[in-house]
Amino acid sequence: HGQNWIKPFVLIILITVLGFYPLIISSVDSELTLNPFDFQWKGFSFFWDKYSCYANSLPELFNPTRKTEMLYPNPDNLGALRFWDSFHRIFLAFFIFQIVSAFRKFVK
Repeated sequence: HGQNWIKPFVLIILITVLGFYPLIISSVDSELTLNPFDFQWKGFSFFWDKYSCYANSLPELFNPTRKTEMLYPNPDNLGALRFWDSFHRIFLAFFIFQIVSAFRKFVK
């Protein structure tokens, strides 16, 4: 609770890269699915190609004021994209608040 800024910073990176980035990309591209009932293994190179195709949007995921429509102009599943994007912004807001709180202790 505002004691250390390193923990929330690392958690932002881990949650974004390992959690929300695959969820958001699976919402944008219909060839990628995280549905266990519709999952077909297409190989690691297929997934790597798809995720690297959208790699330019990864740094923007750390910006809570990003424009989702500018990053992904024609998503395949707009509802899922908006849900995961909104959920990700909630996590970002919480951890950014923790980082700011940690630095406010130096001001007092």
